Amino acid sequence: MSTTRANRQRIGWAQTLWLAFAPIVGRITLAIFFAILAMFAFVTLAHEEAEGSTRRFDTAVLAFFHAHQTPWLHALMHDASWLAGPVPQTTVLALGVLGFTLAGRFWPDGLTLLVAGIGGTGLIVGLKRLFHRPRPEEIFAHLGYSFPSGHSFFALVVYGMLAYWLTRDAPPRVRRWGWTLAVALILLVGFSRVFLGEHYPSDVAAGYAVALPWLWGCLALPTAFHRHGRDVSTEEAAARSGAA
Repeated sequence: MSTTRANRQRIGWAQTLWLAFAPIVGRITLAIFFAILAMFAFVTLAHEEAEGSTRRFDTAVLAFFHAHQTPWLHALMHDASWLAGPVPQTTVLALGVLGFTLAGRFWPDGLTLLVAGIGGTGLIVGLKRLFHRPRPEEIFAHLGYSFPSGHSFFALVVYGMLAYWLTRDAPPRVRRWGWTLAVALILLVGFSRVFLGEHYPSDVAAGYAVALPWLWGCLALPTAFHRHGRDVSTEEAAARSGAA
């Protein structure tokens, strides 16, 4: 009887632990799954680009958009592309770091933004030099190499981080609208790069594929800092003192 009771207690503890940690494990597992899937997509795209397998599709898409240009749509796509350009992205990152610093959250949130921006720049520059793919048109050659798209990369990383931070404590409806807006901006930036002829479609897809695991890694940094006890927010400190 004692053995049976002990087994039941073990099962009860196991079920309690699973109910407590299942949501966390599920989110982590799903995030890792998508990060790995994105890395696999990038490796595949990089291989196909090196082999020239994407050339026919890329040129066909560019030719289609080139044949359907209109002044107002071109101006609209130019403005959309500007949203992920160096000036607005640097401004958003600087304001974000300043805001976190003033709120006493430079460590780890402000630092995470710096890592996302500076580290992401180094990553994209390194990949562009590694693949040294020319731009679709000579007129854009002064912008540097084409693969992967830096605009697409930073649109997903920066707007993805902003959507996460601005909506993580919001009601579900606000969270849905926030992420819908962020995804729309991210996709609009990628579309604009192809429409304007500054990137091949495979460049944009590769930019997104690199950005997804980078975004996940950056968002995981605050959690890693918390585990090491390096950062405790004002709210958490108040909650802990009240519990004590």
